[in-house]
Amino acid sequence: MTTTLVAPATAAPAAADPRYWDCPELDSEQHITASLGQPIDLPDYLAEALATDWATEHDEELADHFAMLTGGRYEQFHRDNTYNVESDLSQFYVWSVWAPADCSDWYWANDVFVVVEMGSPGDPRCCGYGPAQIYRVDNLAESGFLDTVVGWFAQPISDHYSDNDPELQTANEWLSIGYSSNPTCQLRSMLAKGCEPKWSDRHGCYVARLRDLDFPVMLLTVAPYYC
Repeated sequence: MTTTLVAPATAAPAAADPRYWDCPELDSEQHITASLGQPIDLPDYLAEALATDWATEHDEELADHFAMLTGGRYEQFHRDNTYNVESDLSQFYVWSVWAPADCSDWYWANDVFVVVEMGSPGDPRCCGYGPAQIYRVDNLAESGFLDTVVGWFAQPISDHYSDNDPELQTANEWLSIGYSSNPTCQLRSMLAKGCEPKWSDRHGCYVARLRDLDFPVMLLTVAPYYC
């Protein structure tokens, strides 16, 4: 059975840069809200501590608070800075995952706490970070949070051509988040020789020629899928 890909209803929080087609942006704050929801309320003593200190300086207090909220024992399973991985995020941030101590895989565990410390614009080695925000989420793997790149969707400019064109369907599979680890690099490899995407004010997006298609297409940015 062939799966028909359709254009995204909205590309927010993903956006193309009209100056540079290969620099799409995924708004970090919108991405976090869309995938994790709103941060949980914290007791005053913990909020005050996290306003000035790294979350790692208060691991014991965090573990105690998570135990109080859930009745179970929690451990930090992962901590990273998005600066260290390939992404299209507008701002880097440090994030850590606290999951039930007896869980087999924090990716899929329910009742997980994600701690996010948003970085200021600039070089992450010297810029400051904001107070830690803590989110409570089920099944982090399906939330969209772990996808930090922008995807692309090619759509015919003219109504004379169908979205169901087999070559177009294949192209959109290759340009989707998850199929490609870097959809923008994938798109570059699919462009017709000597044809760079051009920004169109009329269409509000880039237009391009792909090497395997006989017609020009609009290129729409696609955000991660958020459950």
